[in-house]
Amino acid sequence: MKARHRLLPLLAISATFSAINFPGHSHAATYLHWNAGGTGGDGNWGTSPGDKYWNAVVSGPYLTNTTWPDTGNEVAAFQDAIGGTVTVFDPVQTAGIIQNGANYAINAGTITLVQDAAMVHPFIDVQTGSLTIDSTLDGTNGLIKTGTGTLVLSATNSYTGTTTLAAGTLTLLGNLVTATLDIAPIAALLDLPGGLANGTVLTNAGTVTMGASDTITTYIPMAARSRQVPARSPPPPPISTTDRPSSANWPQPP
Repeated sequence: MKARHRLLPLLAISATFSAINFPGHSHAATYLHWNAGGTGGDGNWGTSPGDKYWNAVVSGPYLTNTTWPDTGNEVAAFQDAIGGTVTVFDPVQTAGIIQNGANYAINAGTITLVQDAAMVHPFIDVQTGSLTIDSTLDGTNGLIKTGTGTLVLSATNSYTGTTTLAAGTLTLLGNLVTATLDIAPIAALLDLPGGLANGTVLTNAGTVTMGASDTITTYIPMAARSRQVPARSPPPPPISTTDRPSSANWPQPP
């Protein structure tokens, strides 16, 4: 299906998807806080001895900073009032990224999105402002976008699996290869360049603006599904796909 920069309106229903098991941020992962200079700011995200920008506590003494452990069981948290630019100096992996403070831009290199030790799917939670990622996102476990802020993806990304927009806005300036995209009622996708993969299956209960070059195989508007159900009845059953995990509710920020 072709679309020309058209807005697919908010579909006002209470839809129940087969959502991802994401109980807030109750992960088995270790949370590490970006702590450049002890207050935040620019720096390198890497595993080399000179890249000591992470701390176990928010705004901890910078002399206690460490490099990124890169075990695959860490969440990167940006929670300072400074903001800045983070350069991915080495290939790194993370179970999640949180921004709850000033705006950051993450660029260069490759970030592999992985499940944590509890097998919780990787997430990016933008609780405030706008987080721009110009690094390539890789991995095979999909991505959950949470938080009311805006996530801007501007690279050619290579991760696979379901992309779930649970809240806030995803602005796509680059490309996605994910084959399945689910959008919750309180979420929005803005894709003017047409960066969705050909053949994407898009399930929408929110707001979508697609580019002229977007070609999707299946568009599922949740309002159309709701018309099949008598008034005041429960929402329709979850859509059954092998790529979609199961849980009762959309993932929510803590």
